[in-house]
Amino acid sequence: MLLANGAHTHFSWSLAIPEFEMHPILIIIIGLIILFVIFTRTFPMRLPSSGFNYVHVELDRTVRELDSDEQEYLKEVFHPNDGARPYIKSNYWQKTPDGKIDGFLKRIRVPWWIEIDSNTAQRFSQFDITKFTNKVSFNNEEDYETHPSSEISCPKCSSRTARNFSDLKKHQHSDFSNLKETDKFELTLFSQGLPEQTDSFLDYYCSNCGAGLRILYESWAGGKHGEQGYELKYIVTA
Repeated sequence: MLLANGAHTHFSWSLAIPEFEMHPILIIIIGLIILFVIFTRTFPMRLPSSGFNYVHVELDRTVRELDSDEQEYLKEVFHPNDGARPYIKSNYWQKTPDGKIDGFLKRIRVPWWIEIDSNTAQRFSQFDITKFTNKVSFNNEEDYETHPSSEISCPKCSSRTARNFSDLKKHQHSDFSNLKETDKFELTLFSQGLPEQTDSFLDYYCSNCGAGLRILYESWAGGKHGEQGYELKYIVTA
């Protein structure tokens, strides 16, 4: 600005920024959280030991050794986009997008306080359908097409779905699936490892949580009066 006497003057502008001071205790807590995340996701969680480099975390959070087939599976070389490649967890607590904790894990990434079970058998008992319904047997001499039904609880959210004789008859010996190809592939691959192979299955999505479910059952027929029926064996989730 030019004044009457010809002198110049200047205005200075400044933006007042409020100072923010973080409480020391909050800084310590945040620092500890960061260190914990870095430690659990980066550093070894136990001393090196003999055995195969990988183990398996089960759905019940236990950890077991791998059987020979699983070891050979992990030795294979897969293309990054191959849907059949194994799922390797980065840490013990990592979960899949659908909330499951099971998967292969490096041995040194297993926390030191968790025992690695030398039993290589997978915990298939957790997929026993008797844990999710009280009706597993169907017989055309005792059951009608639509009732009584088997009220089957979803292993993830416990929401119940009714399945009857007609549902099982429709899918008997069929390859048809109500699931998307990716979910169907996952359940088919997993089902092949079950200790007992059945001749029929029924796929559907849980109406409550949206989980992909497969009921595996065995069909039978015989007798002079044309008896036939079904026996529910397992329920697995995608």
